[in-house]
Amino acid sequence: MPLGPAPALISASPNTGMQSQLNLPVVLTGTNFLPGPVCSFGPGITVNSCTYNSATQITANISIAANATVGTNTISIIDTDGQIATLPGGFSIALNTNPFSPILVNAGGLCYTDSQTQVWSADKNFSGGSTASSTHSIANTADPKLYQTERYGNFTYQFTVPNGTYNVVLKFAEFYWTSVGKRIFNVAINGTPVLTNFDIIAAVGTPYTAIDKTFATMTSTGTVAIQFTSGSADLPKISAIEISSASGVFVQVSPTTASLYASQQQQFTSSVAGNANNGCHLDLQSSSWHTNSQWPIYRPSFRNNSSSCFCDRYQPGGQHQVGNCHCQSSAASRFVYSDFCPFRWQRLHRLPGEQLERGHRLYRRTGCIHHEGHRQHARSRSLPDRAYGNSAYQFTVPPGKYTVILKFAEIYWTTTGRRLFNTSINGT
Repeated sequence: MPLGPAPALISASPNTGMQSQLNLPVVLTGTNFLPGPVCSFGPGITVNSCTYNSATQITANISIAANATVGTNTISIIDTDGQIATLPGGFSIALNTNPFSPILVNAGGLCYTDSQTQVWSADKNFSGGSTASSTHSIANTADPKLYQTERYGNFTYQFTVPNGTYNVVLKFAEFYWTSVGKRIFNVAINGTPVLTNFDIIAAVGTPYTAIDKTFATMTSTGTVAIQFTSGSADLPKISAIEISSASGVFVQVSPTTASLYASQQQQFTSSVAGNANNGCHLDLQSSSWHTNSQWPIYRPSFRNNSSSCFCDRYQPGGQHQVGNCHCQSSAASRFVYSDFCPFRWQRLHRLPGEQLERGHRLYRRTGCIHHEGHRQHARSRSLPDRAYGNSAYQFTVPPGKYTVILKFAEIYWTTTGRRLFNTSINGT
């Protein structure tokens, strides 16, 4: 088949950008563009999207790396018929004269130089709370002094930063309590909860041991605010805070975690930085979020009972598309998605080895149930699925007092005396 007229690139607007600049829209003008082009701006520049507007105009969205080489780059366009248009020296990368320096704060302590010669400032930018310190040795760190001081109480740290994306590292070590359940608190960054009912000792396994928690965040208001609030026991605390610039595509989802009962649904809201496509989806295998335009790279999949599961109705690059994730084996779990962003999910689970008769319906659950016991299949019946037989459920919970509600309904027998059984909780 003969090729059409070759494309030509005439100009780019704007034709310059700065190191570390994210989500910069660039309008490319020329002739003979075809739908579905591929854009390139040369080394150091990531093309987040390349959108065909007309035969004479394309809009690209780009992000420039912090270490991109200062100078001029060649812009190129590859049409869908394979023909290429170039604009030598069409885009210039300028030096970032005000690069972001990491923020390092020794909470509750004085200025400190760590084992990597990084200088941590004395405690600053806080409101509320009190300070405490310990001389006890701290394990799991090359810099125990950072973890021997603390700010505790209900308090907030607030830092002024350029708009962009950041990694926030929160450093903890428990040196007052020695058992789990004694200090439980919450942390939010820019209003988004990142730690809920957090117990330092439960997380690390022992007192006097360092643990770091890293969270990605982004700001369009020039502020990173970290709020510590009380949970069910004692007061929050923090040993040190590190904020560093992040690059690339970033997805922020709220809430960050969810614990659901059977048949509950959870609504998620999301925001995306570093990419013009602000849709997103959940990677089932890594339990991480990715933008829709990353779909060809991060195809959601997972394995369950040696069966491969995948999504087959998702449209790459689209937003708010419906995807139907399913498994190749009837013994595995099935996930059903709707409205990727906002995002809702349910999990439909069948027990390993279970064979379903025609008309048999699955009991809907969201969350993981740890089940031990025997599943009987002697009687065929088209009834809602539930566990029966001699069985046990076991759950891991923090020490404390709990109310256990057991819900029953007889849907097989119709007279008394046909089902008599026993139940014990923790052996009682």
